[in-house]
Amino acid sequence: MLYLPSSADELACRRCHDLRYASENMTRRSRLERRSRRLYRQAGSAELGAAFTRKPHRMTWRRFHRLMDEAESLDREAAGMASLPRRLADRLR
Repeated sequence: MLYLPSSADELACRRCHDLRYASENMTRRSRLERRSRRLYRQAGSAELGAAFTRKPHRMTWRRFHRLMDEAESLDREAAGMASLPRRLADRLR
C-alpha cells in the first residue's frame, strides 16, 4: 500500500516514509488501557468499568461476560504496571 504524508512529495510505502502506527509509540500500560476501553465499549458500557453495564440487545450473555471479564483483567494488569518502578516499566515497553 502506498502513502502520501503531508510532508512528502511522492507516494511510497510506510517503511520508506518512516511512518509508525499509533500503538508503536505507546507504552505497554497505555496499550492495555486502550484495549480495555475498546472491550468495555463492545460490551455496551457507557462508562469504563461501570458496575451496572447493560448487555446490548442481541448479544449473548456468554459473549457479554467474556468481554467484561477480559476488560476487567486488562484493567487490573494496567493498574499493576502503575506500581512498578519506572525503569522496570520502561523495559516492558
